[in-house]
Amino acid sequence: MTSQGWAHLSNNLLYSAMLVYAGALVCYAADLAFGPRFGRAPAQSATAVTSEPIDRAMPARAAATVGATVGSGPGSTATSPVPEPGAAGAAPPLSASP
Repeated sequence: MTSQGWAHLSNNLLYSAMLVYAGALVCYAADLAFGPRFGRAPAQSATAVTSEPIDRAMPARAAATVGATVGSGPGSTATSPVPEPGAAGAAPPLSASP
């Protein structure tokens, strides 16, 4: 086989591989869109979801302490890890405008 024959064979094999991959992509997309829904919970109606009481739908959790410092509860003797303004390690004050 001449080098031109090898080149044509290489081109044909490359185009065949591209066609196979394109077909696999289309089949995968079709299976994803229309295939069976294994491992997925069945769809529930809106009334079934909203008719359940709130306290049963969401488990009880501890209250969030956003912005609270360490040891801010009643009877606590712990100190805050945030340094006081002007202390060593504190951030410098922000200027109003440059």
